[in-house]
Order: sequence, then structure tokens, then C-alpha cells
Amino acid sequence: MLISHAQNFEDVILWRALKHVESGFYIDIGANDPNAHSVSLAFYERDWHGVHVEPVPAFADKLRAARPDEIVIEAAVSEQTGSVTFYEIDNTGLSTGCDQYADTYLERGIAATETSVPARTLASIFEEIGSRDIHWLKVDVEGMEGDVLRSWGSSKARPWILVIEATLPNSQEQNYQEWESLILERGYSFAYFDGLNRYYVHQDHNDLLEAFGPGPNVFDSFCFDEESHFAAPVAEKLRLLQKEMKYLSQQSKENTEAVFRSDAARRSMQERTDKLEQDLAHMRQKSIEVHNWNSTLEAENAALAEENRRHVSTSNEILSREAALRQEIAEIYRSTSWRLTTPIRAFKRSILWVRDGVWAWLTLKPGSRPRRILRRAITALASRVQSQPRLAMTANRLMHRFPKLRNRLRAAMTGQHAPAATSRSTAATIDSQESRVHLSAYLPSLMCCSAVPRLL
Repeated sequence: MLISHAQNFEDVILWRALKHVESGFYIDIGANDPNAHSVSLAFYERDWHGVHVEPVPAFADKLRAARPDEIVIEAAVSEQTGSVTFYEIDNTGLSTGCDQYADTYLERGIAATETSVPARTLASIFEEIGSRDIHWLKVDVEGMEGDVLRSWGSSKARPWILVIEATLPNSQEQNYQEWESLILERGYSFAYFDGLNRYYVHQDHNDLLEAFGPGPNVFDSFCFDEESHFAAPVAEKLRLLQKEMKYLSQQSKENTEAVFRSDAARRSMQERTDKLEQDLAHMRQKSIEVHNWNSTLEAENAALAEENRRHVSTSNEILSREAALRQEIAEIYRSTSWRLTTPIRAFKRSILWVRDGVWAWLTLKPGSRPRRILRRAITALASRVQSQPRLAMTANRLMHRFPKLRNRLRAAMTGQHAPAATSRSTAATIDSQESRVHLSAYLPSLMCCSAVPRLL
């Protein structure tokens, strides 16, 4: 039995005329969905194949997925080649390349998306197929039927049967007068009008005309596809019955299982009760442990908080003390005594630096060239110091504080080895015995530290 998938039983009428053909071939221009309202699906299920022409990308993709062994041409058929303006209406079969119908849809509140799609002529499609028989050609292009038929051109291809939509979109008003002459002049005869489409048979197959006349009827031995709008009430009732049967089956299964599980359920319930009591006792024990842990943790947190407070207090004290010390240091730096003693501190640092440097030079071997140069330098500087009484007096007083250095300087002046270090009392005795010797003669190198490197 044939299952009709077409919108207006086009497949039933075509099958009545062509059921004697095995593995036939078709061209479906404006193919739309591969399943819903498809004229070709009933033939495809009986090992027919063909070409689908569909400019809407979504439907073209569906056709490729559902019919991988057929040709899908994603283009509009028109006299114009290259590309044409197309008005796409989502999820419908109303998309069109006709400006007039797009404006009509807009007036009815139907939104259309204007795009550009590739365009081919019908002649080029015939040429691509070759010389094989085309058993039926369907044209459903929402007002562009004239463009499709005019693009036939000079091609010699003659499909056996033509099925062409002959009314305005969503209307019973016929518009076949605009293009029927293009069909008749190619040797076709009108065969049948089903209220939506006009059927034409080529003169080479006039024997097929007797298959047309009555509409689809019980003698065509067909049934509806569940997607057909004719079967909608039955399909809805079937869905409800299937849903109810599924529910009853589930209830029956559950009741049967409940009977067999009753004893096991009671035993399982008792076991679960015992297990729950054990778990409850265990949870109580754990609750006590958690309470103890919380108490310990609170005590530790309190101790830690106290320790933190002590740390904060200590840190604050340290910061306060540091600020006070910095303030004291700042006050010392700003004091008059600090500013007045600045030259003395600088002089002391210079004395210590020169002392360390001169000491290193005084430890050189006696009689060596560096020693001789140093002696001449010290002698020259001593003469300069002697010429300034106040400077000589200051240098003499300082030498009393460094007896070892004084002896070294004397040894360097006389060219003798420096005597061993003496105590302060011994140094004072020596100073009193040698009062004629001006110690200031040995100190200029300490005060004139920059002169020694230049002389050396």
C-alpha cells in the first residue's frame, strides 16, 4: 500500500500513472522538506531517485542529510543566471523570488528576509542530467513558474509528466494562463487539475492520459502519512492512546513487581530500619565528638585572639617607641650642639682615615723609596704647620692621644726604626724630655691627608 506524504495527494496521482515504471527518475523544483509534504518521498521509498532544486539553505541541508544518494541543487531556477534576489520565510514553503508576493506577505504581517541566492536555468539542469528519461517534473516556486518554464530554452528534454502549481500562493485563484502556452507549444496536453496543481502529459506518452480524471480514491489503495493534515485528528487520537497505553503498561508492570516484591520489601524495610537506628546512634556519637571539637576550637580561637591582641599591643608599643626615638634623633640632628660639633666629627673621621692610611705607609721597609718620599712629605708639611702657631698647638695636643703614631712619625723623620709602643705615662715623660721637639712637625700628614697621595 502506498503511503501518501504529499500535501494534496500529488504522489497518489503520479503513482497511478507511473507505478509500472521501475527505478524511475524525477526532478523536484521547489522541493522544500525531504519528508513533510514531499511529493518525491513515496517514490524514493520505492527505489526511485532524482534531483532536488531548493534555494533555501536550511531545506537544502535537510535534503542532503535525508537523501545522500540524490542530487541536491541549492539554487533558484530562473531566466537570470548568476544570482537573484530571494525572500526567505522561515520554516514555511512560502519563500519566493517574486517581489509582488513578498510585498503581499508583508501586508499580511508575514516577515520575509531578503537575501541573494544562486540562479540556474532549467536548461542547464537538463544538460547536467543528460539524455535519460525524466518521468515527472514538479514545479512549485510560489509565483515564479513562468520564469522556470521560460528558462527551459531550447533544451530537447521532455519529462513524461509535468506537475505545476497553478494558483496564487495561499489562494484558489488560478494563474496558469500566464505560462500554459509555454507548455503546450512543447507538445504537452492538459491532463488534470487537482485544485492546486495542473498536470500535463507529453504527446509521446499519451497512453498515460487515461490514468488521470478521477481524484485520489479508495481504489488507489493508499493511506495517509501521519504528518498529513488529513490525518491530524487520527494522529492526535493515536498519540493520546499510545500515551495512555504506555501509562497503563507501566502501572501494570509496577503492580506486578509490587506483588512479587512484597515479602522482600518487608524484609528490606526491617533491615533498613535496623540500619537507620544504627546510623542514628552513630550520628549521635559523632554529634558529641563534633560538639567537643567545637568547644576545643572555640577555646583555641579565644587564646589565639588574645595572643593576637598582645601582638597588636606590642607592635603598637614598638611603633610608638620607634616614633619617639625617631623624634629624639630628629631633635638631636636639629640641636645647636649637633650642628656646632659637626666639624669636629668630620675632623675626627678624617684623622682616623689618615691614621689608618699613614700607618700602612709607615710600616714599609726603612730606607725604601716610599719611606724617603713620605719623610720628605711629612717634613715639608711639618714646616707649614710650624708656621701657623694655632694649628701647631692643636696638632701637639692631639699627638698626646696617639703616642704610637707619634713614635712612628719620629722614626720616619729620622730614618730609624719605630720604637715599641709605650704607655701614656711613658709617652708623657718622653714629651717632657723632648720638649724642644715640635710634635706638630709629625702631624700635618694627619690633617693634610690629601697631600700625601699627591706627593707619593
